[in-house]
Amino acid sequence: MRSAIPSNLRTLWADENSQIKWSEQKISESDKLVDYIYFTECVLDTIMGIKITLADKGLSFEERRVALTGLCLRVFDSISDALRLTLSGKYSASIIHLRDVLETSFLLDLLLDKENGAVEWLKASETILRKEFSPVEVRKKLDARDGFTERKREKHYKLLSSLGPHPSLKAFETKRDGQRNINVGPFKNERLLEACIEEIARISFAASVQILRYAICDFFDVEHLRPRLTLAQQKMREKHPVVCTTGL
Repeated sequence: MRSAIPSNLRTLWADENSQIKWSEQKISESDKLVDYIYFTECVLDTIMGIKITLADKGLSFEERRVALTGLCLRVFDSISDALRLTLSGKYSASIIHLRDVLETSFLLDLLLDKENGAVEWLKASETILRKEFSPVEVRKKLDARDGFTERKREKHYKLLSSLGPHPSLKAFETKRDGQRNINVGPFKNERLLEACIEEIARISFAASVQILRYAICDFFDVEHLRPRLTLAQQKMREKHPVVCTTGL
């Protein structure tokens, strides 16, 4: 039977799988990158723990949990996709998912401030979503709450936008190899590999703060969800404070 998948696509995916082996070798040579990958996995594991807890304990999926768990699962998918793409040598594509994690983490932060915040967002009309919960409005509200005037959240968001989601000259920097050639598909670049993994850890750390807030607030039996991620956060603060910039 003729394959439905063209051979060119199979070759592309084989190249990506081969790239992962190279990336894993480079990561193993750096204690810092090993720590970043471990922490990222801890965040993903905690999100999965929330999902499993809801199912195993028969906790009702009332509207608040639908909204917050759904956003946490979105974070899970985007972080895991960003990591897979980075290891596959598709650095530009990974940043698209990282901006999504950043935006979703900001939204979680805002919704968790009010007991009914998640329900308000879930039931909001398109007009209210644009007026009250657009990415720019969420950032403004968080900055006002925290007394931040430097607009670091906006700067971080715009930086990721320029490097990945938006077609731009700056975005070409995540497509260049050591000879400054612009590449298509997977390619090896140790500098970009390290930079993307560090950014994954940074954004995963910010997300982890909101994930633990949700777990602690909404689940009585949270002890099996909290310790591993809490210890991993502590280790990151001690060893790699540069990525623990939750006050964006």
